[in-house]
Amino acid sequence: MNIEELHIGDWIRKEAVKQDITVAELARRIGMSRQNLANKLKNDSWDVKELFAVSQELQYNFFSPFVTADEKPQAKKFVLQLEVDENKIPEILRIIGNSNLTKLVR
Repeated sequence: MNIEELHIGDWIRKEAVKQDITVAELARRIGMSRQNLANKLKNDSWDVKELFAVSQELQYNFFSPFVTADEKPQAKKFVLQLEVDENKIPEILRIIGNSNLTKLVR
């Protein structure tokens, strides 16, 4: 989506229609009057907190146009501690792949 063509109010309205959610229902869910939400939907600029609330209620990420493709989520790292016979270490390393190990303690 081209950011210059983005009208956030229209985008929210379209997503609500796709989900068969009325303006009144969405307003109720986010704790806003129907009239206030209807007025906000005319705007192409929204408060982050309000946009986040709408995103949660519609389960849709309205922030996606603002994230670059270079921003990737960081992988979670876990520590796995195993107690094994020393002669089994080569087999275990083969199974899990040496390249994924950062530290091997004997």
